[in-house]
Amino acid sequence: KKGTGKTLILDTFLRKISQNNLTVSISEPVSDYLAFANILSREFTLNKTFTGKGEFLIHFKKFLQKTRLQNKKASLIIDDIHKFPVFLLEEIRLLSNLDLDYVKLINIFLIGRTEIKGMLSTEDNKALQQRIGLRFQLEPLNELETKGTKGGFAVGGFAPSKGLTNEYLRITPDSVRIYIEDPDAK
Repeated sequence: KKGTGKTLILDTFLRKISQNNLTVSISEPVSDYLAFANILSREFTLNKTFTGKGEFLIHFKKFLQKTRLQNKKASLIIDDIHKFPVFLLEEIRLLSNLDLDYVKLINIFLIGRTEIKGMLSTEDNKALQQRIGLRFQLEPLNELETKGTKGGFAVGGFAPSKGLTNEYLRITPDSVRIYIEDPDAK
């Protein structure tokens, strides 16, 4: 659902992720496979522009194999997957088939609104739906669930030090304010 904090949780996850993980996050929908492949090429620093699917898959698999042999993990996070064309879901599933001695070479995270359920329920995406290992749906928090006494700084420009609130999360109809404690900020 809109406003439940999916992107905020994703951003926090990306800041905390291990240095041994090469992670790319994409949130802008693309209209065709080659545009998608070339975004991956750029973001994973393959330093090549591809003109064909086969060419991309060969280079991308070699890159992922090299990454794995260096004891690193590759992750692809697609935020707002519900905005991507349905045909691209199958192409994303095919990337999850890339392996080295039966070890998957890339972790793929699909993050989106509940509309994704409809996209996945089609016959064309049955294989992708079966491949999904973990599903989680964020529900909006109510005011009672968001009360707390955390301090620190606030995302969005509000600071508890200004005496505005002692809540760590405030949800209003038009915004979400999150106050987090950051021991490194001192």
